[in-house]
Amino acid sequence: MTDSGWRKRQIALDVKAEDARELGLDYEPNTITFRSEPATEVLRLSVDGIWANPDVPVDDAAKLVLAAVGDNINVLVQKAVQAEREACAKVCDELIAPDIYSDTDKSMWDVTCIDCADAIRSRGQA
Repeated sequence: MTDSGWRKRQIALDVKAEDARELGLDYEPNTITFRSEPATEVLRLSVDGIWANPDVPVDDAAKLVLAAVGDNINVLVQKAVQAEREACAKVCDELIAPDIYSDTDKSMWDVTCIDCADAIRSRGQA
């Protein structure tokens, strides 16, 4: 693996680890550990297989895992929505007034585009 390829992989792993920490999960490459309160390991998924804590009732373990997966989906959806919102705002930022417009109309165009981009970005702040 090239140095830049290794760096990209490491950045991707760091992002995955940060996402896991946001959800209260432990993260190691190729391993996800689900824990309950207070820090009891409930389930571990890894390349080595699946381990379930025999001291945790199956129904409780399933509820904890489903809740964690649901939280993960919500985090990923929110990140995708934010990325799409920013992409739309950038389109507004980069719109250029047509050359046939007068200088006054171009100024109004620019202000309108800035207002539009700000409105799109502010939707993520509400």
